[in-house]
Amino acid sequence: MWKNIDECINNISRAFYLTEQRRSKLVQKPMAVVGFSGMQNRHFLNNLLDYHQELNYLEIGAYRGATFIAAMYNNQNVRGIAVDSFDDRFSFGQDTEELYASLLSNTTNILTNNEHYEIWRKDFYDIKPEDLPKIDVYMFDGEHDMQSQFDAFNHIHESY
Repeated sequence: MWKNIDECINNISRAFYLTEQRRSKLVQKPMAVVGFSGMQNRHFLNNLLDYHQELNYLEIGAYRGATFIAAMYNNQNVRGIAVDSFDDRFSFGQDTEELYASLLSNTTNILTNNEHYEIWRKDFYDIKPEDLPKIDVYMFDGEHDMQSQFDAFNHIHESY
């Protein structure tokens, strides 16, 4: 956790700077995971979580794990939790069991550098704030409309 707002802002600025140069700890294997996040987003999250203090990262909507793996890759200081219900609404016509198996396989095969993570297969709205550690970085990649983003933030805000 950042000690104060200035330290947080400096870390965000550093992450943007490195991302603009396409620099991070990511190598080919985590960058090759199929997903909807762009390369800049993957570099940015990896750089943001590359911090000397322990951080807790929560990602809602893991799909195949492209964003989650990029964020977590070689960041041993981070405890990551990926949550996805794998329900048909967000499967984009793909088999939900295959998507879940793909997420498990991708994380197991790529996050091999002592990264600390958990995969929760459940609906985000079934999670109570007290079920989570204090969250430092949060990524909601569920429904993208403003109301859904607002509702999700309000649902879990006590964990920040």
